Amino acid sequence: MIYQDPHKYDSIISLKYTKSHRHPNMSILNRAAQFAPFAALSGHSDAMTETARRVDEKLMVTEDKIAIINHRLSFLKHCLSKHPVIGVQYFVEDAYKQGGQYRTMTGPLIKIDDYHHLIVINDTCIALDNIYSIESDLFDKF
Repeated sequence: MIYQDPHKYDSIISLKYTKSHRHPNMSILNRAAQFAPFAALSGHSDAMTETARRVDEKLMVTEDKIAIINHRLSFLKHCLSKHPVIGVQYFVEDAYKQGGQYRTMTGPLIKIDDYHHLIVINDTCIALDNIYSIESDLFDKF
């Protein structure tokens, strides 16, 4: 333990306070700002939130499921002029992490683009490779 002299400041403790003529008094707002909290690790909270965000793995689509999807797409090509309402479950890759999430889009089928391998529902383009399932009332009829 370090010994500290209890009378170390006795010579200056009784001196009268003298106001500085060179430096003006600091405003209360500026004085409070000296003690305001600051982010020692800027971006750390965002990084923790991003790490905690969950993503799904893309499921492997079986050969049977691919055959069903292709069969339904070929059927929809014949009905395309009527813009049938369909529901598509598809995978969207995450921009920052490996994986993504599955979304479901329901709406009128606008276009099937074989050249670019995508379908258009409303104003959304969906890659054919990312489709997990296609549903419609039309499929119940055949």
